[in-house]
Order: sequence, then C-alpha cells, then structure tokens
Amino acid sequence: MSLLKKFLQWNFDVSMGFDRLVLPESMRVYGTSDFHKTLLPAFITKNAKVYDIGGGKNPHIFPEMKKERKNTSIGLDIDADELSQAPKGGYDETQQVDITQSTGEGDGDFVISRATLEHVKDGKAA
Repeated sequence: MSLLKKFLQWNFDVSMGFDRLVLPESMRVYGTSDFHKTLLPAFITKNAKVYDIGGGKNPHIFPEMKKERKNTSIGLDIDADELSQAPKGGYDETQQVDITQSTGEGDGDFVISRATLEHVKDGKAA
C-alpha cells in the first residue's frame, strides 16, 4: 500500500473514531454505505434494467441485490480499464462511453450516477 493510501486510510479511521466519540449514532451515517443499504433497495424494483454511469470497477448494484431482484445492470464508464476491473457478475453488459456523446437505447428503468462530472471528457462544458 502506498504512503498516500496509508495516510488516507489513517485519516478516515481517525475521523470515524472522532465521530464515534462525539456524535450520536443517528448522526454517524456513512453516505456511501447508506446509499447501497437503504436508498437503492428502496427504489430499484424487481426485474429492472439499470444503467450504472461511472460505476467502473465498483458497480452500484451489488451482485447479491442484482441476483435477488433479477435486475439487469449495464455499466457505462469513460474508462474501459475501470469497467474491466468490476467483479464477476457486477454488470451484465459494459459500454465504454462518454455520456455527453451518448443518447442511450431508451430502454432503461433506472439510471444511477453518483459522480457524473468525472465521467465526461469536458467537465466545464457539461
């Protein structure tokens, strides 16, 4: 692990420890975990076709939820290398695409994107 990664992990751990000391549990919700545990299951229906923009190597619909709900997950990312690192079963299909240049198929039930601007070639224009 690089020195930078070690520092970032240490910073995260210290911050979470501080939060545990001073904040009530109701105020210690980690946004990314809550997004996956609470928000997505509340809205993504069974048998849905989900376009996951910019999930790359970390699909937003976890394979367990995808299987349980019989969802189809299409991963779109500007970086083909990122998509190739996704866990087996993470996506049913992948597409390397700049979303500002794509109109899609018009066949999706849901679109998920948590960091859209990092997935375009010209963020300022977007």
